[in-house]
Amino acid sequence: MAKTYLHIESISDGQFPSECAIVLCNYKNEQKSGFFQRRFIRDDKLEVKIIDRIDDKVLVQLPDQILEGKGGYYITVNANDIYLE
Repeated sequence: MAKTYLHIESISDGQFPSECAIVLCNYKNEQKSGFFQRRFIRDDKLEVKIIDRIDDKVLVQLPDQILEGKGGYYITVNANDIYLE
């Protein structure tokens, strides 16, 4: 099954070797940041789950953030920032 990834605007090391600090942009081009485990990041893209799509907007669920616990966050992004691999 193909995995879905979201473009990362910027990425830097986190406080621990297993994490990264990343910045994403939503569909309004507003920057959102968080800490994610490196296992969810590939080629400067973050693994996400598509929840819904309307026209050129896509609602995705982000992986669990470090320090935030289970549940994942949701963000609406532009479809051209989504990659299927």
